Amino acid sequence: MSSISPRLPAADLPGLPETLYASEAFEESFARMEFLVQNRKRCGLLVGGGGVGKSTLAAYAARTFRRGGSEVVQLDLQAATEIDILTRLSIDRLPRGTRTFESLRSARFQLWRQVVDRCTELRCQAIPLVILADHADRADDSSWSLLQRVVHLHESTPGMLTLILIADHARVEKLPPALLEICELRIELFAWTLEDVVRYLEQRYVNASGTCLFHGDAAVRLWELANGSPRRIVQLAALAQLAACDQKQGWIGRELLAETFDELSVPAALVSHRSHRSVLPAAASRPAVPNPAVSSPAVSNPASLGQGDGAGALR
Repeated sequence: MSSISPRLPAADLPGLPETLYASEAFEESFARMEFLVQNRKRCGLLVGGGGVGKSTLAAYAARTFRRGGSEVVQLDLQAATEIDILTRLSIDRLPRGTRTFESLRSARFQLWRQVVDRCTELRCQAIPLVILADHADRADDSSWSLLQRVVHLHESTPGMLTLILIADHARVEKLPPALLEICELRIELFAWTLEDVVRYLEQRYVNASGTCLFHGDAAVRLWELANGSPRRIVQLAALAQLAACDQKQGWIGRELLAETFDELSVPAALVSHRSHRSVLPAAASRPAVPNPAVSSPAVSNPASLGQGDGAGALR
């Protein structure tokens, strides 16, 4: 494990939060999104499995594109209504108090008028508009139709709008053909490789002497149990650290990982009586387990168990 040097993602991707690990797949996917925006392409498609970090990548891309001078609108199309989307398109990032939410909901026509005015203003100022539409595969027909109309608004001034659709690769066929036809680039975000897991652990989970807490083939076992899913890897690694702390154990092996995984699995959670002691502390064994991708678990002895706190939220 020590033969693989830890990576410093903050140096590779400026502005990347220190709590977020950027795999090679993450960096490559962002580079392709950046290509779409910098070359003023009209539409792109970002796909990947559940938990590989599509939403996290979109959030990082939005911050980066804003710093580059683009106007960015982030949409979550899952269960979003037409009014919700129009509201985001019309008031997103404008000064607070400029328009009230109650007045915007008064009429669909008024919302569309504000969207058109905003698009016209951006074109006159030569400010590119980037729309990141997450969960596009779960949108309804009205949402897809709305996005097509927004794209149509910019047809007279090509290069001023970039629409990036974000969807699960298993549900791409749910997208309407009219949107797929205008996509100029497909971006695939893959799950973590074993090397990614090793580097992540070496970067986040080290003790005071600089030694990784995950010993032996624990990284391999973690990768196998999580099936390469970054979200699952982050959660399982953080809870294994919590279990090691509860047992006053200064390192984490494959056995502890397997026991922690059994505690997290759905079948195990349905069993009311256990024949063995829980490997997790009482606070972590409750039905509502805190998500380490959002809030890192407290460690009673960080000096001996390392200072890693998990990665940023990976959705």
